[in-house]
Amino acid sequence: MLKQALLKTVGKLTYIVYTPFYKLCASIIPRSVERLVVGSNLSSSINKYIGVVSSISLVATVAGGLTSSHLLWALTKDVPLSFIAGLAASIAVFLASIAFSIWIPAAKYSSRGGLLEAKMPILLSHLSLLLASRVELSRAFMELEDLLKEPGAFSVELSLINSLTSTGVPLSKALVTVAQVTPSPTMRELLLGLTSIAESGGDPMPLLNSVMETYAGRYNMRVERAVSDLAIILEFYVALSILLPIALSSLALLFIIQPVYGFPFELLLFMSTFVLAPVMLLSTLIIADAIVSKLRL
Repeated sequence: MLKQALLKTVGKLTYIVYTPFYKLCASIIPRSVERLVVGSNLSSSINKYIGVVSSISLVATVAGGLTSSHLLWALTKDVPLSFIAGLAASIAVFLASIAFSIWIPAAKYSSRGGLLEAKMPILLSHLSLLLASRVELSRAFMELEDLLKEPGAFSVELSLINSLTSTGVPLSKALVTVAQVTPSPTMRELLLGLTSIAESGGDPMPLLNSVMETYAGRYNMRVERAVSDLAIILEFYVALSILLPIALSSLALLFIIQPVYGFPFELLLFMSTFVLAPVMLLSTLIIADAIVSKLRL
């Protein structure tokens, strides 16, 4: 009985503290982030996302403030200074969490856009086959969701279209809504083009051919840009690989002329050979893989 009363009291206190904090986060985070949140597949709505952000931000703000206040009090034993430091740390952590809550959807939105662009031929080919088989446009999107469930790249767009149409929203309005959300420019062009066909009817095949041609041209430009970026990165890596032995040789001469107490040249050689060189190689491979991954079909 006492345990239930205690849990109920804690729940009420948490609600009293959390509710104004949630409203504060909701007033600061712009509603324009909703497009990024939904399009990046972080959450199905901005309200759910703000709920998660406010919970994490509240914990981080309280923990940051208490930790800073306690550390400064342990060092100085000055209560007012510790309180001010804790308050400043809480404000800094809160602002940083809000900034991250806006930056993360934007970064993931851009990353998912590159992934969708690379997978667009799969969607276009399946949609062409369905429409060539005289399947209705609304039915085609339902079958697309089942066909592309395994890759899962277009799950957000397809499920949103089908969920909107299943609730009675006209297909044209559903397509416009999803076009405003998707991070893929090719997907946006396709959905907006299909809007007029959904409203007035017509043959969608010319539109699909046009979108495919535009995508091919855009993809060629992306390949050229990726090749250029890879060339720059590899040239930079080769230059560093050449300069590293030269720099070590120069430093060896300097260490012979003027040794540094407590920092022998052997340590520098060890750090350069077994730490710096592998980090350079690993960083180059990670960046190169990130560039190439956006072009994988």
